[in-house]
Amino acid sequence: IHAGFDPGEGLEWQSASQLTSLRRLKDGRPWYEAYRERTLAVFGHWAKRKPVVRPNAVGLDTGCVYGGSLMALILPERVLISVPARRVYAEKKFWDEPALAEAP
Repeated sequence: IHAGFDPGEGLEWQSASQLTSLRRLKDGRPWYEAYRERTLAVFGHWAKRKPVVRPNAVGLDTGCVYGGSLMALILPERVLISVPARRVYAEKKFWDEPALAEAP
């Protein structure tokens, strides 16, 4: 998944705009909190200080462009690899952090 999607709608019915820009559902929750499927959803384009790691969703964007790190996910082992950014390429004014980076 490029950025996100609405788990309440079939993937085939979602627009390119939804798949490239959706982060939160209408109720304000991150889309991955409502995602209940067992199929692993890997996404980016939502920079966090730490990767989002849940049983069924992994967010890889850890803000490399903002001086964070570049993440990779090795499958099927589900191993995360992190490489620090060489420099800050852009300034991030606001970090939209989840209450928990990992599911309880």
